[in-house]
Parts: sequence; C-alpha cells; structure tokens
Amino acid sequence: MSSSLITWAALRRTHGLRKLLQKAQVPCGSPTLRHYTPRRAVLYVPGSDERKITKAFGLDADCMVLDCEDGVAANKKKEARETVARVLDKGERPQGCRDLAVRINAVSTGLAEDDIRCLLGASHLPNTMLVPKVEEIKQLDWAQGARIGATLCSEA
Repeated sequence: MSSSLITWAALRRTHGLRKLLQKAQVPCGSPTLRHYTPRRAVLYVPGSDERKITKAFGLDADCMVLDCEDGVAANKKKEARETVARVLDKGERPQGCRDLAVRINAVSTGLAEDDIRCLLGASHLPNTMLVPKVEEIKQLDWAQGARIGATLCSEA
C-alpha cells in the first residue's frame, strides 16, 4: 500500500469540484507553484482532538497533517472532519509550517467523500490532501475527479 498526495490545485481543475473550490481561498503560497520543498519534520495530529491541534500549531514542524484517518477512532470520524473544518475556517496556520495537510479516510472505506465534502465547506483550504492506502489507480482518479455536491458537513 502507498500514500499519495493530491494538491488542491489538481482538484480545482476537476469539473465536479470547480465551483466549490473557486469560493475557497488558499491562505499561504500559490498551489500552482511546482518546486520541491524539503520537509524535515511532518507532524500528524488526530483531527478529533481540537486541544491537540491547538497545541501542535505552536510547534515548529515543516508539515502538519490533520488526520481524519488512522489517528481517529471509528466512532469519532464525523467529529474529526467537523473539527478539522472548524480549524480550517479560522484561517490560522501553524508557526513555521510550510504545508498544512489533511489526511482523509481511504477511498475504499466509503468515508472519503464525506471528508472531502466537509473540508470543501471550510473557508480556507489546506495546501495538501493526503489520500491514504491507495491500492489502485482508480482510487486516485476518484479522488481527483470526485463529483461532490455543495452540501456542507454541518448539513449532512
């Protein structure tokens, strides 16, 4: 199994997500820049624990991943996506963080669409979305071309 990164810029180009993403603001840097950014430290924080997220924002990690997947208990998945969306809505960025990412649930779980729909309802998007446990190219194709309605997670 491998993990794959899909930038929000790639999702922005897809037909189904274009309208949702046009409203969103990318808070730091341009998602269209294509250069290598070395990352000395990547910090994974459970998306279900706002206290830990707040504490992690004070740390100096090159990349911070707000985790909605393995770092979250099965009964806390909805809470995690809502907490991550609420944190993104604030528009704050961790100190010294070059890349704020969100790791959604694996496409094969059936939870990925809910994760994406909820995250796209936030007023500020992360720089990167991490798609875990990719076993087939069609899972990446799904993530890149997902056609998700405008329903926000608070309405789901």
